[in-house]
Amino acid sequence: MHLCSGPGRHEQRLLHTTPDKLKPTEQEELNIWLACDPHLERLYYALQDMRMVYAAQTKEAGKKALQRWINDYLTSPTAAVRTRSLSNDFTAAR
Repeated sequence: MHLCSGPGRHEQRLLHTTPDKLKPTEQEELNIWLACDPHLERLYYALQDMRMVYAAQTKEAGKKALQRWINDYLTSPTAAVRTRSLSNDFTAAR
């Protein structure tokens, strides 16, 4: 991964593709990146968990998945996934 120049097409594809769509060698490469960078790992898993919110089949399941996501990422050390203001907005909207 070329962090100085930003992620290239290959890196973006591995990070944005759902894990079940990756080849074993791609999954292995991604796992190495995630093991080397805790912030990248938190971002990656936050994205995977957010996909579960969007995949919910009912409004109630979606609400539960979103609340679970908020609870899991409320205090994340990675600011990009921290949900402090989102949690307040979600609670107020109920």
